[in-house]
Formats: sequence, structure tokens, C-alpha cells
Amino acid sequence: MSVETAKVDAIDHRGRDERAAEEAVPVLPWSTCNEASFTCFDAQGRPVATLHIVPHNHKADDGIVELTEAEAARLCEPRLQLRERCTYQYVLQPAGAGARLCIRSDHATRFRLDAVQPPGGELGTLTLKDHCGLLVLDVHEAPSGPAQSPRTYGPHVGHVAIQVRSVKIGASDDARQMLADIGRHAEALLLDSRSNVRAHFGNPRPVPLDDPTQQLEFLRSTIESPAFQGALAQILRAGHRRLEPERRDRPVGAAGRPDRHLARELVTGGRRVPLPAGHPLRAQGLASVPGRVTMRVHADDFDTPENRFV
Repeated sequence: MSVETAKVDAIDHRGRDERAAEEAVPVLPWSTCNEASFTCFDAQGRPVATLHIVPHNHKADDGIVELTEAEAARLCEPRLQLRERCTYQYVLQPAGAGARLCIRSDHATRFRLDAVQPPGGELGTLTLKDHCGLLVLDVHEAPSGPAQSPRTYGPHVGHVAIQVRSVKIGASDDARQMLADIGRHAEALLLDSRSNVRAHFGNPRPVPLDDPTQQLEFLRSTIESPAFQGALAQILRAGHRRLEPERRDRPVGAAGRPDRHLARELVTGGRRVPLPAGHPLRAQGLASVPGRVTMRVHADDFDTPENRFV
């Protein structure tokens, strides 16, 4: 009885060890497949051709990666992806009859033997080498001449975008972490108005309107803008002006054109000096005049709303 119990316990322990080993194996969020198809679109988003791709060596390491739906949604990437440093064979098939299309890319090489080429399409090899990320293959009308180098291509009709996966494990997560670190430490650079880089960024953390960095950058961009500098140059060169009345103290001999105000100044002004004998004003009963008079004149004034406008 004890021998049978020991055998049952040994079997139970071995079963638990096997289950624990199976549970310890991580479940990868992707698998491999041996064939994939990608749709080529034109500028209006209409399908113009289909690109079929298969691994060149049919090895496990050269297969096409197929992400799970959850992993593709987390990375915001397509489910079907090629591998870095791998070689694939492709077949390009036009969507409509009568069209002759081909792939134009540094990574694509067309088979020179015309007998193996599909009708209207193209058969060739896709060598990725160290390319990672999004690979865009341009689709052109097939060349009019024979398949020789250099080739002449027809008009561009569309493109196909394929995601190339890095051989490094977790490369997508590392790239996103690196971009997040750059974004956290480069907010001042993104707000720098003097930077020559122009790009569109989305910030999940909105910058408040009263942020001093943003306000200073806006003020500096306005002051250093060509429009503002041109307005200042125009003001300094030939600004807007208007005539404003002013009162100026002048010698009586340089009073200028006589008017009612001057007559009043001659009669009521202080610090008077006697008129010489025989002066015409003595006949009018005026024996003396003030040495200086206050006159109203019009002068140019550049402090106008037009010059103050920015």
C-alpha cells in the first residue's frame, strides 16, 4: 500500500511540476506567419494594387510577425510586420486589368527574367538590411524599356506602407520611452521661436495661458519678427506726423507774421523796451514793446497713434 501511495505522489508531483513549467513560459504578444498581403493606395486613398510578401528562406527568424490585436492597439502599429535584416520575395498585382506597375525603392530588386513576371505586375526581392520603422514603397507605372539598369519609371500612381520590426526586443517601448523623456525635458526648446525646426506636436498636458515661458517667447517672437522690425524702420525713416500748436518764446524782432495774438502781446507784454524815435508804432500811441513775446506756432508731432501701433 505504501509503495502504491508513493507512486501516486510521484506522479502528482511530476504533473504539478509540468503545469508550473508551462505556466512559467511567457505568452508572447506576437506570432510568425509565412505570407502577408498589403494594399497599395493612390493619393485619393483608392486601392491600385496588392503586394504579396513571403519570407525568402522560410526560417523561423525570417518569418512575418503578426501582433495580437491587443498589442497592435497598444503600440498603434499594424498587426502584420516584417523583420529587420531579413530578405523577402514579393509579388505586385495591379487592381485593374491592363495596368503595368512596378515597385521603386532602394530595398526592392526586380527579377531580371521576364518569363517569371506576373501579367501587369512585378516579382522581385525585398532586402531590408538595417531599416527599422515605417517603410514606404512607391508604386509606379512599369518602365517602357527592358529590365536593365538604370531603369526609367513611369508616373507615380501610389504607395504602400509596411512596418519593419527591429530585432531588438522591446524596441518600440524603448523608442516611446525615449520620446517621452525628450518631451519632458525639451518644453523650452519646443516653445523657442528662434528654432528653425517646424513640426507638429501634441501635448497631453496643456500649457496654461499664464505660463511665463510661453508669454516671454510670444513677446520675443513678436519683437524679432520681420513685420515688427519693418514697422520700426518705417517709423524711424518716415513716420506719420501731424501739426500740433505750440507756444514758443521769441524775440520781438522775430515774432513773424502779425496777427491779433501778436497785437495783444505788444500791448500787455512785460519787460518792455522803448521804441526808437520815428518808429511807426509811436504814431499809434505805443512808446514801448516787450523784449520777448510768446507766439503760437505749429510744429511736427510724431507721437501719433499710427506710430504707436504694433
